[in-house]
Amino acid sequence: MLSSFWHTISNNSNNTPDTIPNEGKTLTDLTEDDKYLKDENEIKEIIFNNITITRENSKRYLNEILQKRGMSAVDYDVSTKTNKYNIRFFATGKIKFLNSNQIFEANGMGNSKKEATNDCSFKLLHKILSSENLSKSFREVNEQGIIDIGEVVSIEKDEKLIKDIETYLRIKQIILPELPKYNPKIKISLTSHIILNKHKQDSVKNCIVDQWSLPFAGFNCWNSSVININSIYANKTLDELSTYIGREESLKIPLPIIENARKSLPIYKHKDKIIEKCLKYQVVLIKSSTGSGKSTQVAQYLLSYYINEGRGAEFNCYITQPRRFSAISLAERVSKERYEDIGLSVGYSVRFDSRLPRPFGAICFCTVGTLLKRMEGGLFGVSHIIIDEVHERELNTDFLLIILRELSYKFPNLKIILMSATVDTTLFSNYFYNLEIVSIDDKGYNVEHYFLQDIVQALKYMPEKFEFPHNIKQDNTFWNWNNINPTTGLSPISKIITEHVLENEEIPYEIIKKLIETCAKKEERGSVLVFMPGWNEIQHLIKYLKESKQNTNGLKYHILPLHSLLPIEEQRLVFETPPDGYIKIIVSTNIAESSITVNDVLYVIDTCRVRKKMYTKRYNMSEFVQMWTSKACIYQRRGRVGRVRDGFCFHLCSQEQFDQLPEYSMPEILISPLHSTILAVKVLGLGNSVDFIMKALEPPNKDSIINDEIYLQTICALDEFKELTSLGRKLAQLPISPIMGKTILMSAIFDLVDPMTMIVSHAELQKDIFHLASNNIMLKNSYDKLLGDWQSDHLLPLFIHNYIKKNTKQAFSMQVLCQYININHSTYKMMLSLYTQLTKILQSKCKIPCLNEIINMDNSKKNVRSHVILSLLVGAYYPNIAFMKKKKKFISIDRSSIIPHKYSSIFNKSYLSFSSSPFCVYSEKVMSIFPQCKEISVISPLQLLLFGCKDVLICGENEILLDNHIKIRMDPKFAQLILAIRPCVDELLISVCEKPHMLSYLDFNRYCVKNIVERISTLGYKTNECNDINLLMKYQTNISFPDVETILEQQNFVNGDFYNDIINDDLKVLNNEHNSEKLVQNRYNELINLEHQTTLTNDLCLKSSKIQLYKVNSNPSNIVDNVNRKRKIIENSSSYNDKMFSMIHDYSDNSPIYNKIKNNDLSISNVKILPQLQQNKLLKNNAAKELSKHNFTIPELPMSKNNIDIQNSEVINDNTEKIHYSGFSCKQNL
Repeated sequence: MLSSFWHTISNNSNNTPDTIPNEGKTLTDLTEDDKYLKDENEIKEIIFNNITITRENSKRYLNEILQKRGMSAVDYDVSTKTNKYNIRFFATGKIKFLNSNQIFEANGMGNSKKEATNDCSFKLLHKILSSENLSKSFREVNEQGIIDIGEVVSIEKDEKLIKDIETYLRIKQIILPELPKYNPKIKISLTSHIILNKHKQDSVKNCIVDQWSLPFAGFNCWNSSVININSIYANKTLDELSTYIGREESLKIPLPIIENARKSLPIYKHKDKIIEKCLKYQVVLIKSSTGSGKSTQVAQYLLSYYINEGRGAEFNCYITQPRRFSAISLAERVSKERYEDIGLSVGYSVRFDSRLPRPFGAICFCTVGTLLKRMEGGLFGVSHIIIDEVHERELNTDFLLIILRELSYKFPNLKIILMSATVDTTLFSNYFYNLEIVSIDDKGYNVEHYFLQDIVQALKYMPEKFEFPHNIKQDNTFWNWNNINPTTGLSPISKIITEHVLENEEIPYEIIKKLIETCAKKEERGSVLVFMPGWNEIQHLIKYLKESKQNTNGLKYHILPLHSLLPIEEQRLVFETPPDGYIKIIVSTNIAESSITVNDVLYVIDTCRVRKKMYTKRYNMSEFVQMWTSKACIYQRRGRVGRVRDGFCFHLCSQEQFDQLPEYSMPEILISPLHSTILAVKVLGLGNSVDFIMKALEPPNKDSIINDEIYLQTICALDEFKELTSLGRKLAQLPISPIMGKTILMSAIFDLVDPMTMIVSHAELQKDIFHLASNNIMLKNSYDKLLGDWQSDHLLPLFIHNYIKKNTKQAFSMQVLCQYININHSTYKMMLSLYTQLTKILQSKCKIPCLNEIINMDNSKKNVRSHVILSLLVGAYYPNIAFMKKKKKFISIDRSSIIPHKYSSIFNKSYLSFSSSPFCVYSEKVMSIFPQCKEISVISPLQLLLFGCKDVLICGENEILLDNHIKIRMDPKFAQLILAIRPCVDELLISVCEKPHMLSYLDFNRYCVKNIVERISTLGYKTNECNDINLLMKYQTNISFPDVETILEQQNFVNGDFYNDIINDDLKVLNNEHNSEKLVQNRYNELINLEHQTTLTNDLCLKSSKIQLYKVNSNPSNIVDNVNRKRKIIENSSSYNDKMFSMIHDYSDNSPIYNKIKNNDLSISNVKILPQLQQNKLLKNNAAKELSKHNFTIPELPMSKNNIDIQNSEVINDNTEKIHYSGFSCKQNL
């Protein structure tokens, strides 16, 4: 047993907390306030507007209600009373309503200032809401009403845009109703209820609970495939495979150092008992203390048993871990203990990284999400499933437990093992009817632990600028560190300073630094593990330590961050020995809380905080919230030491706080949105999502599931029968929120997948990309340099990426550039990592083409792509809309006052113009004393009209009302036309989901919508160069809309199917006489640029082969009439498919594709040209001439580097080509 860490701290630090003794206080000693409080303490909660208000959240809701009435937050008067060693806090609050002349006062008390003020605010709120008049008034404030924004925003008409939208709608055969003359007594809605197409129900999948089997010969369970005939595991029976595995096992030579280490683990004594129980019972729960060895040993015991029994091939085991890092590190450790390389009898499978083991007699570590994905193909060939750290109760873990329970009913031979150190055994016993519990009480080494008051007392910690409460008498005898209570070992001054630290609700970085310094001074050397709630806090602590003294007792600091999104190579550094003369300091999130052992860790500093994703229905948003963790998690963190030797743990919460913490963390299924889970239920064929999810260990509220289903229906992920659509299946593949996934898929319509994915990657991280502790002037300079003309936090990641990418080519390293512009290098790398993951999924699972690079995203306001991105984000974040009255004052759509976050560009950009537009969109609302909005971008009212609002009414001769909140002065007919474009975009989204290869086509329908949306997105600002309708925006899609009557007379169009009308039938083209060498050169450049985006697919080859290209004279009048053209259905044989596919990859001089291009027989508008093609001059000229006949371009594609100067100099003054496509008059500015 170690001696006490501090000799001044007794071993009684865990005794009953310091409280005020009641014995000496009679009823007559109680004040009137005390009597009132005693009665009112019986009220535990208040229900207001369907919201449950408790003492813990009362201050937040009271301040919010007051702010909606233009009143400031309550100023509490706090006092204390002392009794020898003890302190009691009292708070008084007062509110006066000027309109009613009513005054409300309340008193609160508690063991801390926070408790006292919370108690006071709760009682104030109770008194106010008990007043009938005020309660009714408050409820009316929450009802909808028009936002008073002063001057009504005016939008001028764009006659050309109106005409083009009308033309497009007529082509689509969409007829809008005539608008009657305005009558204030009649409500006239402009909202479009047009449905051009419906999302088709996705194919029904077989239920995965019907798909399981034990291992069988010839099948590899890890990748659900038949074993290759050349494999050593092919063409063998299970008995033969077992013999082979046993023979391989007998060749191993055990090493004493490894075997002795395994035998020293507490779980080793119970090896036989564990094997016996797992063989006898179907479901086993193993509860064993941290560090006992269950994560690494249980599966090995079972595998060895099966091998020794000659049945090794009958054992295949999945072991789930809550995090990627623990899955990989455990697999590597177990493989070493089995004297193998990873990938033989031990492997792992996590997202985008896997080293699968052999097909039989093997263990595979994986994350819960990976196993759920694996289950989509059934669970054949798996004998055992082990769920480790089952106490963490992640959403996916609870979902998996439902599936496993259903499987256990149907398949009694499937073995399920649950493991944890801190699990509620009663809860699981009631859930699994045949559960057998194995409890192992053996503990490892001793761990001394201390709470915050102990630490404050031992360090004699005095915060900077600390002042005693004004009513405390300065008694030097009483307020002395040596005035120690013999029972608790604490002094009154340590008590009041502890309360001061906790009251601030900030992480005490200074205490952490002093603890590290103290640990470095101890004779027994060891590493320090610090638990922080999130990445921002990790970065702040690392920066704080680096800026402070880094040489304690001759030791320097070797600081390592540990976070789930760091590359695995950086995560592995925590296991390495620090350099000589250094003390290793690991700063981690709860990723290190379970399943991993860092042998040299001697000290743990636990902030007792965690960052969790919470869903707020009231604001229809999810946000990461920092909160106190549970006792179970604190025990887990404490268990990171005491594994190979005695250790120390410091908890930065008070003993009183610890006693009030919940035993276990709240299950995510009760507090998180269930959208992704519902989609997973449908993907796995598990039937009715409400019925299935209600089978959970602790089921959520049934209404929550139904509401989430309705939400998925509103975004078209589920159809009217609550079945999966093609959009829903794609959203289920993406590890992000459904609405952001839909936004990415919508961006594909506008060729903006890559920039939108980058923005979503940053949004999903919810981490600050700037170093926030830096100088304000530096921060403002960074915003000015990066944002250019824009006032947008959402576009910032794109501009940062472009800046770094551009300047890294000039021999600057990424890290140096990040430092120069004040960017957090680690956060930037995480964003790139998530962006890469998402683009891989989009390409492989969703079949959405990506460039894997961000192009044409400069920070000029003339860049049309940026405007369209913000339009799409309005649809994603609505109703998170605010109106800017002043630089630091916003009014949200629910009429509450909010302020921009202090690190927003609105706050930090040196030049901020409010003449552009007063509207903005924000990502989330952060509730504090003053509600703040984060991630803000200025938007135009037309972007709000296009993708945001749900209902639009005419409220005047030339005025419209958006969702009964926002009034805009504009022509109602113009607004009606804009609203009619939204269903056209939805129709294209359906096409993208059902036929993603359409994104490679030069589709006239899609380009019409692109053109219109781009033009709408750049209008609507009060003063902006974008209002100049004659100004061609950068990278804009330019199409001249055709003669409608001619088209409607000549052809019968089907909505959303323009491409087939053009591509499937005879196409006769006018070859203009004036195709100069300049035109050829420009077209060749475009041809080269297509390499970045389009690929020659089988489908495209087949359709291209049907295009008839007619050689015509140079006479412009030689236009072949094709009035009676009818649509054809092309059916091709598989042999023709194979022939065309082989042609794709052959670009030699004698290849079919070369000859066809040379002979002008093949259209190559969409051919992916390889570098070999670019070298051939003859091919270059013919290809360019051929492309010039198809006068569509993709302006936003990057230009060839070799020709960029020529292109820039010639495009500006080039003439306009006009080409007739069987009735379409398509104009393209070159």
